[in-house]
Amino acid sequence: MLASLGAGAAPALAHDGAGAKSQVSPDQPSNPADTTAPAQADDTADRDSSDELSGADAATGPTSAQSRSERAELASGGTVWLPFFVPDGTTPQEFTARLSLLAGDGASEVQVSSERRHLGTVTPADGEISLALSEEDVVDGRVNLAFSLPWDTGRVCWVASDTAQREQSTRVAIADAAIDSAGEATPPETVGAFLAPWVEQVEVVTGGDPQLLEAGLSAVAAATHRLGSESSVSLDAPAAETPDPVTRRVIAFEAGSGPAVTGIDADEQGVPRLVVSGAPEKLAAAAAALGSAGLPLASAAETEGLAAAAATQPDTARSLTLEDLGTASVSLRGYGVTDGFIDVPQDAFGGPVDGYTLRLTGAVSTVDSATVASAEVLWNDVLVDTLPISGDKPRIDREIEIPATSVRASNGLVVRLTAVAAGGACIDESLLPQVRLDLDTRASTVTAHRGQAARPGFDRFPQALGGALTVATGSDTPGTTEVQAAGSVVAALQRVSSRQLDISVDSAQQLIDSAMPGLLVGATPDQANALRTPLRLDRFRTLAPSGSTELTVAVDQPYAALMAFESGDRDLLVVGGWAPEGEAPDALIASVAGDLDGTDWYSLSGVLRFQAESDEEPELLDINAVVPQQEYRDDYTWLAWVAIGGLVLLLAIVGIAAAARRRRLVATRQVEAEAAEAAATDTAAADETASAVGAEPVSGADPLPADAAPSTAPAPDAAAEPGSDAERRSDGS
Repeated sequence: MLASLGAGAAPALAHDGAGAKSQVSPDQPSNPADTTAPAQADDTADRDSSDELSGADAATGPTSAQSRSERAELASGGTVWLPFFVPDGTTPQEFTARLSLLAGDGASEVQVSSERRHLGTVTPADGEISLALSEEDVVDGRVNLAFSLPWDTGRVCWVASDTAQREQSTRVAIADAAIDSAGEATPPETVGAFLAPWVEQVEVVTGGDPQLLEAGLSAVAAATHRLGSESSVSLDAPAAETPDPVTRRVIAFEAGSGPAVTGIDADEQGVPRLVVSGAPEKLAAAAAALGSAGLPLASAAETEGLAAAAATQPDTARSLTLEDLGTASVSLRGYGVTDGFIDVPQDAFGGPVDGYTLRLTGAVSTVDSATVASAEVLWNDVLVDTLPISGDKPRIDREIEIPATSVRASNGLVVRLTAVAAGGACIDESLLPQVRLDLDTRASTVTAHRGQAARPGFDRFPQALGGALTVATGSDTPGTTEVQAAGSVVAALQRVSSRQLDISVDSAQQLIDSAMPGLLVGATPDQANALRTPLRLDRFRTLAPSGSTELTVAVDQPYAALMAFESGDRDLLVVGGWAPEGEAPDALIASVAGDLDGTDWYSLSGVLRFQAESDEEPELLDINAVVPQQEYRDDYTWLAWVAIGGLVLLLAIVGIAAAARRRRLVATRQVEAEAAEAAATDTAAADETASAVGAEPVSGADPLPADAAPSTAPAPDAAAEPGSDAERRSDGS
């Protein structure tokens, strides 16, 4: 068989940079992984168990050829290590690869060795290469091969561009590397060995039982976490047409009662199958245990009570060492340019981050006047600091601030050592002193500052989850398409998560009412409206694409979308679709969410992964602002009617008050006019009376003395006739 590069142990590739791209020193055979590559967990299964295997004999058979196309680059003066896992029961026979010349001399000799012996010398001109292997080359279930390319001339030159340059510098590419093994792979005999590091594909089966959905999704997360980003893990997907009992596994869950019980057999295609049965509430914890580092303790096929909580990072753990981040050591040496790479995933700090503080400590060798050397620190390919390298300061202790503008979901820290010979001539390297820089990975730290640096959308995941993911489906009995889509999204998120996700399943309404981040698959239009999704699941679509004006359009064509957006103080992922007949299109939902198996999550951008029926593939859309769509506006129509009604009522009240005031004013003026008219009439009558008796007219009479009391009453002997002026005056009219 051909054993490929083991899943979970990616080849130690050289990073970009001129000159030597050494990843590990030849004098460190005990550490075949690149000195700056993430330290690999010990995935070696317990191969010493002698427990009897029940029902797994059908899985035994000849293995099929497997190959991968990872490419490693090797430069003059550098060494690259490639690890290969060897399945139990097989013996490596031959290593094959294809060499190609990128630059320099095609006759340059590449030395190939395992940890225990030298295997041979090859050149880029050979093209296809083949080297014999044996059981002697296997160490702890792996064959670790080192490729070394010596300097072409051994001469170092200083050039005007301030870079190291080698005479006839050579760069070689190594591709299609694989190992051909003899023998028949032994099927797994224990739960601890079931997910062996050479497994590439895992199928999780729940039979469509809704009460097993949490266990199935937990198993997807656990298997993906254990096998690494190169694995393919699916939930309730159709069985593969060409089964391979060596690289494939099936995990099946069966609802029952009591604690979780495990057993190993083979399915009808001869693929090893792990059957986990028990009470549904117990199966989720058993599924999570499949990703635990302590799984090798399950050293039997039949176990009871398997359970483990997903490993979560406390929210207070905001400072991690380089060793905590998976980098065992950083040791840079030699002339030219040597890079050390440290992966800094944002989710490793338990939540969103808007800045970092780097504390780098270590030592550098003494540099004399014959050498010019410098060390640079780059964050996401941007220079952030330069470390001092001089003979009088051998210790390195540097603090570097990383602003929010430089923070990504996945960050890369590079320490670059550049060393060249002083002067203008080429000098034999043997005449120059050694240059070396080591970082203390246990003392060097990365401290995160809690905050949000990313815009709403896919860029906020997985760090927004905080290590825990709540999953809900649009209906209580999700269909196969929704279940498969949920498994695909969980696997995609787990591939870019630094720790195993803690999966829980709630109802759609519980997710809507909660304040936790989560995933809703198969959302209905009402659920999408309640969550204020960027795209309403209806024929009316209103979007504001980045750099464009608002667009509203009504289309009767079915569509589906995967949405990542901010809802209040949390971030959500929603999968949904629409069709004129009312049913969500399964084929389109499978396209936008089900094909994430071969997609790098970090390649997603914006807030929408959208596909209509006429589209050949999903498209990514970015929206700067969520536009209130028709349904959202309808939600607030009652407020508009209340406001209009209140305004009409207020105007009516004001009108009534104004009318009443006018009536009072008219009445007052009328009373005053009548009173004035009555007074004039009384004066005229008094003048007439005075003329009749020979007295002075009232209108021209002198005023009465101050001590005289005026009286308007008639004389005692005067009879007041009805209707006379005297009577009118006496009654006050």
